[in-house]
Amino acid sequence: MRGAGHELSIGERIAFYRRRRGLSQSVLAGLLGRTEDWLSKVERGERQVNRIDVLVELARQLRGTLNDLLGDPRSVVERGARVRSDSLPVERQVTHAIDMARSMSMVALDDEAVGLLLRAEAQAPYLVRHSSVVREVVRTVYRRSPVSSGRSSPLMALAERCRAVR
Repeated sequence: MRGAGHELSIGERIAFYRRRRGLSQSVLAGLLGRTEDWLSKVERGERQVNRIDVLVELARQLRGTLNDLLGDPRSVVERGARVRSDSLPVERQVTHAIDMARSMSMVALDDEAVGLLLRAEAQAPYLVRHSSVVREVVRTVYRRSPVSSGRSSPLMALAERCRAVR
């Protein structure tokens, strides 16, 4: 993490990066479409941010990454697994799956990441096949995968559909 210690809670990290950017709670809350009260409670740990898309938007507005806010990709995987995305619109379910797959690839859970991307592709092929994040994840996993003589593996097929390899 760039600047804040690993012992900070997510709320404390949000406050750290907000202050570092010179934003008031009111301004950041407005950028997120939330109330100042909501952000204040998040920063104090009285309210949890349980949606990956909200964390992604927080990171974007703070000009950081999910890792900056969460501290470690393993925590993204652990928290993301607890998110019940089945009640979300398909686009958000797929975005969540892509974020999770990226985090899984960062901690070398390659088979799980590919499986998640394949399930997401079945839900919304266009979103997965045209995502730069998916291409990045697939390239990373592909580079780490053992050499196979055949080109029929699910990873290779996904890589070709996403144009991650040529």
